[in-house]
Amino acid sequence: MHILWLYTGDDGRSHFADLDAPLTVVDGSGISERFTATGVRLLEAPEGDARDFHPAPRRQFNVMLSGVVELECGDGSKRRLGPGTILLADDVSGQGHITRTIEGPRRVVQVHLGDGIDPRAWLRS
Repeated sequence: MHILWLYTGDDGRSHFADLDAPLTVVDGSGISERFTATGVRLLEAPEGDARDFHPAPRRQFNVMLSGVVELECGDGSKRRLGPGTILLADDVSGQGHITRTIEGPRRVVQVHLGDGIDPRAWLRS
């Protein structure tokens, strides 16, 4: 399953990487390992909402339900995320990223994570 990873590099800037979360087939469906969650929040942002550079408030999965958001890193790279996209927001230090709601309302389920996940093992080749 594809996950977009937003992380802080050695340069103190945020970067993007594409991940493939491993799934195990059980009764014909793929299922991941269990992740420990420390909380869940719901976010709704109107079209036009924008935040200048900021780090993620905590390590979390952001699951896009509706709307389109554009994320921009310090190196100028940008990604647009729409419904169904899963983002692992992991840039909890450094410069952070810019967030712009391009189409709204943007509705997101935020799943706060513990430290047990090492996404480097999921990097796409």
